[in-house]
Amino acid sequence: MSLGVRHLTLLGEFKPFGLIAENLDGKPVDNGTDDYDYFLFDPQVVRERDEAGASEASASAFSDRSDHELFIRGNRIIWTTGARVFKRFTLPSPVIKACWCRLGNMAEALLCFLQVDSLTIYNTSGEVVSIPLPCTITSIWSLPFGLLLQQTAYSPTNIPFPSSSPPLFGARDIPRHRREISHSPQHSFGFQGAFDSIFRGDIGSMCSHLILKDPLEEPQLTYIEERGKLNIMKEFDERTIWTSDQIPLMASYNKGKMQHSVWVAEAVSNHEVANANLASAVPADVFPKQFSFHRIWQGKGAQTAACKVFLATDTDAAPIICFLHQEQKKMLAVRLQSVEINNEILFDINLELDTRCCCSFCDCSTPFVLCKTCGNSNISNPSASDQDLQQAQLWNLAQRTTALPIGRGAFTLATIYTLLTEVNLDPNLRNIPEIKSWPEFHNAVAAGLRLAPLQSLYFHIPAQHPSSYPELEFPTLLQSAALMSVGLLYEGSAHPPTMQILLGEIGRRSGGDNVLEREGYAVSAGFSLGLVALGRGEDALVCMDTMVDRLFHYIGGKEVRNEQSLFSTLSTGDQSRGAAQMMDGTVVNIDVTAPGATIALSLMFLKTESEAIVSKLSIPQTSFELQYVRPDFIMLRVVARNLIMWSRIHPSKDWIQLQIPEIVKNGVKGLGVDASDIDDMEAEALVQAYVNIVAGACISIGLRFAGTKNGDAQELLYEYAIYFLNEIKPVSATKGNTFPKGLSQYIDRATLEICLHLIVLSLSVIMAGSGHLQTFRLLRFLRSRNSADGHANYGSQMAVSLAIGFLFLGGGMRTFSTSNSSVAALLITLYPRLPTGPNDNRCHLQAFRHLYVLAMEARWIQTVDVDTGLPVYAPLEVTTRETEHYAETSFCEVTPCLLPERAILKTIRVCGPRYWPQVIELQPEDALTDKPWWTLRDKDNPFKSGVLYIKRKVGACSYVDDPVGSQSLLSRAMHKVFGLTSSTACEPTTGHESGPGSLTVDQLEFCLQVLFECVSKDRPALLQVYLSLYTTVASMADQVSSGPVVFGDSLFISSLKLAMNYTEALLGGRLTTSRGDIVQPKFIGSLRKRVDELLDCDPGLKDDLYNYLNYGRWPTGGSQGEKGSLLLSWYLQWFGVPAPFVMKAAVEKIKPKPKLMSSSLIPFLRLLFPSTHINAIGEMDKFLTS
Repeated sequence: MSLGVRHLTLLGEFKPFGLIAENLDGKPVDNGTDDYDYFLFDPQVVRERDEAGASEASASAFSDRSDHELFIRGNRIIWTTGARVFKRFTLPSPVIKACWCRLGNMAEALLCFLQVDSLTIYNTSGEVVSIPLPCTITSIWSLPFGLLLQQTAYSPTNIPFPSSSPPLFGARDIPRHRREISHSPQHSFGFQGAFDSIFRGDIGSMCSHLILKDPLEEPQLTYIEERGKLNIMKEFDERTIWTSDQIPLMASYNKGKMQHSVWVAEAVSNHEVANANLASAVPADVFPKQFSFHRIWQGKGAQTAACKVFLATDTDAAPIICFLHQEQKKMLAVRLQSVEINNEILFDINLELDTRCCCSFCDCSTPFVLCKTCGNSNISNPSASDQDLQQAQLWNLAQRTTALPIGRGAFTLATIYTLLTEVNLDPNLRNIPEIKSWPEFHNAVAAGLRLAPLQSLYFHIPAQHPSSYPELEFPTLLQSAALMSVGLLYEGSAHPPTMQILLGEIGRRSGGDNVLEREGYAVSAGFSLGLVALGRGEDALVCMDTMVDRLFHYIGGKEVRNEQSLFSTLSTGDQSRGAAQMMDGTVVNIDVTAPGATIALSLMFLKTESEAIVSKLSIPQTSFELQYVRPDFIMLRVVARNLIMWSRIHPSKDWIQLQIPEIVKNGVKGLGVDASDIDDMEAEALVQAYVNIVAGACISIGLRFAGTKNGDAQELLYEYAIYFLNEIKPVSATKGNTFPKGLSQYIDRATLEICLHLIVLSLSVIMAGSGHLQTFRLLRFLRSRNSADGHANYGSQMAVSLAIGFLFLGGGMRTFSTSNSSVAALLITLYPRLPTGPNDNRCHLQAFRHLYVLAMEARWIQTVDVDTGLPVYAPLEVTTRETEHYAETSFCEVTPCLLPERAILKTIRVCGPRYWPQVIELQPEDALTDKPWWTLRDKDNPFKSGVLYIKRKVGACSYVDDPVGSQSLLSRAMHKVFGLTSSTACEPTTGHESGPGSLTVDQLEFCLQVLFECVSKDRPALLQVYLSLYTTVASMADQVSSGPVVFGDSLFISSLKLAMNYTEALLGGRLTTSRGDIVQPKFIGSLRKRVDELLDCDPGLKDDLYNYLNYGRWPTGGSQGEKGSLLLSWYLQWFGVPAPFVMKAAVEKIKPKPKLMSSSLIPFLRLLFPSTHINAIGEMDKFLTS
């Protein structure tokens, strides 16, 4: 049996137990009808919310795990539990609809029965409430907060009141609460106050949907949100077909519009209702909570309502509404997305981005299930037992799970708005206490990053202790974090005293006894120094030269001008702690200081194009230098050089090859030669340098094109990622690349894994927020690998998790910037020293990996239909400014989408034929400075929090309902009028004529559609053009179908062909105009098809054509001959048939070749007569070969 296939066995036909109960009772059916209805329900539906007060009988009945059945026939109801009758009900009139519902805050479930003139409500103990209905209610539906009543329009039982009557609720009509009314076991009352107040107004103010929250209170009006205003809901055409008692959703069907809709019910404040002039007579606080419906989705094209609507859940527990169309044998699924705001869950439809896989990949609270060991799982270690293999699998899953929160933070960045007093937002981790401290930190940070910032965020630094203070022992990690906070606080200020302090900290041991974390301490000081002097390296500061010399000394450079002056700038605190300097005499421990100093130089001279600094940050050019400089330091130097020479970064293989020295390039190429004289140690140094240089170049490209979705950069980094992946373990064929092979023989696997994941992480930075499918597939593959496929540790799993989060940054609504501060924040996040375990902070504090949030920008834009308030697809033409290296460029995007950076964005224009054009032009001064993207508080924000309101043209459909543009008003009219088959083309037009000069139904519909088309496009003068073309072709059809001769010439044929040639030139690009087409191309195409069918369907015309081609004679014979001559002239001119002597001359050229005469002549005739229509070519071929 194949995967996913299951065999079902039919056990028998199901019959409701109510039928058996009726037979046992022996009661005949009173009305003699066999109509009955039933439904099954879970006993959990009937359980009380507080089970402490449940009776023993009810508790025993409801504890049954089998489904309960409610059987309804006429006015009799039988409630059965399994094969036992639990309760019976008899009502005075037949039941129209029944449902379970929980009204308001009542703990027990109520069984509601709708009858013609009343609503009967039972509780589980048998108590009944009968409510007379003064209006016609067609159906009842259950919602989480009450019962939804739908009434018909213009109910005959409604008593209208004058429009000048008092307000909606008078003083005596204020709703009474339950505590004011005694609750008897069985009582009946009317809605005098309720319906009097509701229907005190004219019929036009009736409400189509009411909500009953309590059987002893009045039903409430419902409202609909339209363009930000609340109005009474009057959607009588929206027939409710489904509701949910778990989430406040309603599905409806509009037969006139042939569309399904999904509505969400939301509670509205009483002040909003009062502002809508609905309750101005009394204070707003007197009224209970009101509810409004908001349409979140609509789908057109359904001829009938869905036969079944139900709620399902996706793999990530997201709700999905399913519409089943049994006749069409299809099911439509609509996925909902939820947003939490102040402890309330709001539901909406996400049009574009599908993040289900990312949600499941970033979930750290769902337990994993260990699968059984496969037969080939222990190939690498045949002696391992199943228990050992499962233990290894468990360890890999544990490392992957602990690395998930750092990626989840990027994925859910700023996706919820909540109160500052809410706590415990993070999903709980269930891991061993020894290894879950830092994963819990990442988990908490990821939960905090979901909070959208409510105010500016400030980073504080510890107090500066004078030299007279005793030396205090702080944890090294705390000191590293304090150093980074100093850089963030003084970012870009080039504050000399702060720079002097940070420079001294790079060469000093971290406080405390933990000497293993001193490299991370020096790296933090280097990042902080780079942030303080971010991009200010070329400024004429007094201490800058000395600082640069000292940084190069920390790197291990040989170009120091004055070694004596290196330490003349030490602060007093530095001199007092001279013993703590990491030196042996005057030699600096560059293994600790070099990374921080390199990072500091790269940020200080970021984008300065300083040739002097780059020349000192040299890449090893000799074998000795390759042995002298660590390979990971070479990667840092490559990144630093490219950040300084920012404008020279180019996404191409040639540029990456230029980063590689000749000795490395030639040495790696010579590794595959059998006669190579390179020893193993030198080969390892060459390969180590090669992979680190390539990884550093890829990181530079990722930073340079962060958030741009640059296609060249994406393809390049993806190709290198696949290359490194194949070097680790071949997974796919890589044809056509010129990369060196066999690197894994000279280098350890861990180094290749680190370079691979750094490249993949840089790739995700480029495609941040885009959800790029190819990149996501690569990340999904890397995530699914085990230890046998690669060197899977915590660092690699963290890189994959972070890359997935970047790819769906902020749920696809955010991306990265390339400003100076953003590049610095991304470099801190991408620092190429991945941790080996959850608690590894030796080289880089793991908390710094979350600083990518400082590089984030909310450049997401969504178009919303101003009439419906629904998000819609719309094409945008985006124009970017001319820069030093790129010309002004325009490209098209479909919303929702991410926009380019503010510095290069010039104009945004709503294009396409379906929506009215709208242009947003940005001010030129936005490109002069490195300004960040607009925030919510910016008054000059042209995008209004990422929402762009557009208006659809009259007669056009949205791209969801009509993706290819074939359902516009005019297109549907043309297909209906001219979409005839050849068998019906010669038949006369049928229509219901009422007299001479009257229009047929088809003509009337065409005129109406054309009128809409011309008015919607503001081209009323084209109405005459459409009518002229239409009536001309219609007269041709009448004349072909034995009608009288209307016109005796063929001049109109030339006009039709001219219109067709003009349209084809526009569509083919041979003719360009700023105004676009004059007449719809689909209309011209319909006319062309209609004329072709008319001239091909007359058999007499074919005989006249053969006589013309053979003898050159025209039809004769009175009126019939006149009509035949006219049709023949139309045919010859329309299809471009050549004269008989021209055709005979061409045939004479072919006759000397008998081999050609035996086959069809269509190819040769097509070459000889290129302007002749293919239909006429076929007739000519039949004539010549007959």
